Amino acid sequence: MLLLDVVWGARIANTAHAMTSVRWLTTADAQGGYSGLVGSVFKACRALGVLQPGELFDSETWKTKCVFILVQLLYTVLTRLPVVWLGLG
Repeated sequence: MLLLDVVWGARIANTAHAMTSVRWLTTADAQGGYSGLVGSVFKACRALGVLQPGELFDSETWKTKCVFILVQLLYTVLTRLPVVWLGLG
């Protein structure tokens, strides 16, 4: 994210067809495989007051980027736990 937003931020922001993971996830087709996960994150953000009524995920805002960084961190920790419990890591 640092490389995409700081180093190449202006170049990517001005290139609408440059697809980053956050852009893809926030604009995913309702039939896409990740729509259920993104919808769950969206509902959780609404319930926690992170997103205001009528506000949508916008791949260009820092709020959305921070939400996706935190979700990725949570996913990484949760998938790492079984490895630690099994003594493999």
